[in-house]
Amino acid sequence: MLLQAMLLCIEGKVEKVPPELQKARLMLEETFSVLPLDGLVEAAPHVNQLYCISAFEESCQLGDSQGKPFQSLLNTYIQAMWFPCSQAHQDCSLWLKLLRVYQNTLPNSHVTLELSKNLVILARKQRNLMLAARLNNYLKGHATLCSDESFRDYFVSSLEYQDILLMRVENKLEDAYKNIWSFLYPVMVSSETAACNPYDSVLKAKACLKLSNWLRGDCLGENLEGIVLEMQADFNKSRTSSSGKEPPTFHDDNQRSKSEVSLIVEELVGTVRKLSTLLCPMMGKSWILYASWCYTQARASLSSKRSHEGGDYNNLITECAHSENDLKSLLHQIVNVIETAAGAPGLEDCSSNSLSAALSSQLQQCLVSANITLAETKVVSLVTDLIDVWWSLRRRRVSLFGQAAQAFISYLSCSSLKSFDGQLTGGGVELKYKNVSYTLRSTLYVLNILVNYGVELKDILEPALSKVPLLPWQEITPQLFARLSSHPDKVVRKQLETLLIMLAKHSPWSLVYPTLVDANSLEKEPSEELQNILSYLVSTGCSADDKRARNVTVLWEELWLGTLQDLHADVMRRINLLKEEAARIAENSTLTHGEKNKINAAKYSAMMAPIVVVLERRLTSTSRRPETPHELWFFEEYQEQIKLAVTKFKTPPASVCGIRGCLATI
Repeated sequence: MLLQAMLLCIEGKVEKVPPELQKARLMLEETFSVLPLDGLVEAAPHVNQLYCISAFEESCQLGDSQGKPFQSLLNTYIQAMWFPCSQAHQDCSLWLKLLRVYQNTLPNSHVTLELSKNLVILARKQRNLMLAARLNNYLKGHATLCSDESFRDYFVSSLEYQDILLMRVENKLEDAYKNIWSFLYPVMVSSETAACNPYDSVLKAKACLKLSNWLRGDCLGENLEGIVLEMQADFNKSRTSSSGKEPPTFHDDNQRSKSEVSLIVEELVGTVRKLSTLLCPMMGKSWILYASWCYTQARASLSSKRSHEGGDYNNLITECAHSENDLKSLLHQIVNVIETAAGAPGLEDCSSNSLSAALSSQLQQCLVSANITLAETKVVSLVTDLIDVWWSLRRRRVSLFGQAAQAFISYLSCSSLKSFDGQLTGGGVELKYKNVSYTLRSTLYVLNILVNYGVELKDILEPALSKVPLLPWQEITPQLFARLSSHPDKVVRKQLETLLIMLAKHSPWSLVYPTLVDANSLEKEPSEELQNILSYLVSTGCSADDKRARNVTVLWEELWLGTLQDLHADVMRRINLLKEEAARIAENSTLTHGEKNKINAAKYSAMMAPIVVVLERRLTSTSRRPETPHELWFFEEYQEQIKLAVTKFKTPPASVCGIRGCLATI
């Protein structure tokens, strides 16, 4: 019926078109009951038919009130299922049927061209190359006829990009590389990347990511290596030349080693990924890929050993050495020490709590052991100057970690928005979980950079963290608290405190439980940073210091479990020492059995006194009047047993091994 209506319209018999369309609708009436089941295979052809009728009516400007009852249902289906071209496993025939309607009614409209382009993408992903080529030819013939100039220019660029992707699918790798480089070259050498058409910027940003994936994933043969070398030559030429607008050319006279080509590839990958973030700052995929590249390169740079001429050090120690040989030997030692310290892992992975203190000690040993004569004040001054040189070198070596952190934070900002890479974040279950995974990964990477290199990157991280979205950080609140009191550097602890207070401002009740757990799990006084967070929570009205909040947040059995877990290793160590002492005393034949027991009992009491103090303190905290039903249950069920166990633990056993039973009873 739809085909009959289209033929009547072509023949000029417009008055006969509405009845034919009404007949077409009546044929679909029985299937309307299953249309709400989005994705049902049997319903899809009928929905597509209804969509074709609607598109034909719109193109012919035919108003039909009888079609309005189905319009809301159709709109719902279209909104949910409108061409998910990222899903390659779907039938092209339904969309081709719709495309034919648009091609016959609105051949040069935006809708027709976009639908054709999406079908090209789908056909390419399904490797239906004949269909993709046929649709591509149609687009080339009609894109230039579009009346909107800005859309026409963008669409021509989009067709060029699709041609490049088709070349790769057809295994024309060299042509694909050359053409995608020609496609991106004008943007790479331009200083006004942000001034591009926004649609064109998104397209070029995607092309940058595509090129980076190709460079990373392809096994480069000799021909591709030559193309990569020419890419680097063109890019370097554009940076050094003032005009720098010449089109790229490709030669095959460059011969480089495999390692050099790998370095060039990594440089190009980083360059195009960074360009992608500049072209489209709201594309989260660009930020996560660029951040991953920066982090990987930063780790490789930190662990690699670099040759150094020693110019900065030479000026500092020339006056100290008596001979040239002494100077060279001392310079070599100092360079090695500073280079090793500059490439040391972060604070969390380092055995030393203070890199500067450890380096200062090593430098002093080098100067003292060298064949030179220096006053103590001169040694201190020289070490201070060398520490400044090391600090400057260290900050340069970890600077890529700062860029990685900024890129991860930019990704978090993008992912917190409703629009993500041009798609709704909730558009699909798979995409939703993928975004959640990337978000968690980004926060953990930023935390890793903060705790390891927060001191060196303080100027970069502080302003970046002040603008970071707070919702993703709630997922790793325990990790933040774990490092708040244990991190050796105050600068990092202060940054963690600032981040947690920002979280408290955003959602104070989400921090009550972890804050109180952390405060109550420590037998010693809480750290200054933790006390500041507690004070802020109290000031917000969360009553974090209120007894009821503590009672609900941390249960008595949790307090006891935490205390026993903390004491277990220490108790076992003391038991082993008591066993050794008991064995040594038992070998002493000059002592009577009673004297041996008295000595063992005295040693036991002295050795276990700190443990008893902690247990009695915890017993006192859980012996107060119960204030909740759960505390009352715990008091009635376990209080007497705990008292008996603590008393038994305080009493020296007949043998040292007997203490294990007391500890197990508790």
